[in-house]
Amino acid sequence: AVIGLGRIGVGFENDTLREKPCTHVGAWLEIPGVKLVALCDIDSKLASETLDRIKGHYTKSAFTDYKNMFDNYNLDIVSIATPASTHREIVEYIAKNRLAKLIFCEKPIALNVEDAKSMINICAENNIKLAINHTRRWNPLWREAAQIITHGEEISWAIGHFSGDVMNVGIHMADIANWFGIGQEFEAYAHHIADYLLFE
Repeated sequence: AVIGLGRIGVGFENDTLREKPCTHVGAWLEIPGVKLVALCDIDSKLASETLDRIKGHYTKSAFTDYKNMFDNYNLDIVSIATPASTHREIVEYIAKNRLAKLIFCEKPIALNVEDAKSMINICAENNIKLAINHTRRWNPLWREAAQIITHGEEISWAIGHFSGDVMNVGIHMADIANWFGIGQEFEAYAHHIADYLLFE
C-alpha cells in the first residue's frame, strides 16, 4: 500500500520531464510480482481520483485513514510518502502492531535525530525492515561514481550543487556525501535560480 498521494506519492508521474516511474505508486506498479492493493491519503478526493487513474491494476481500495486501511488489509510492504513530520507516528504504529514486513519511507526519515532513532529502533525490535527513499543509491551512474571514489585516490574536498530546498533535494546531496565517505570534506550549495531541478 501507499500512504500519501502527493507529489512523490503519485503526482510527479504527470511531470513530462521526469524519467518514469518517479513516484511510489508508479514504481510499485512497475515491479513484477508486486500487487499494489490499497491507497491512502487524508484528501478523499485525491485518494479516489488516484484509485480511478490506476484501474486495471490490483488496487481495489482507497482510504483516508491509514489505521482503517490496516483493518482491511494484511500488507507485506507499505510506502510512506507523507510529510516528514508524520513519519514517526505512522512507522511506529505499523511496527508496534507488526502490520508489514517492509516499510519504505520517504526521505527525510524525520525532522530530528530523536525521531529517526526511535523509528529505526522500533523497527529493529519488531523485525521489520525500514528503508529510506535515498534512490540515488540504486542509480547505476551514482553507484559507479561511488565505486570510483571509494576505491580511488583520497579525496581532498568535494562540492555539490542543487536547486530546491534542503530537506527534499539537498538531503540527497547529504546522503551521497555520507555514502561516498566524504562528509567531512563536502560543501553543498543551494541555487534557487534554476527553472527546473539541478543536481550535480
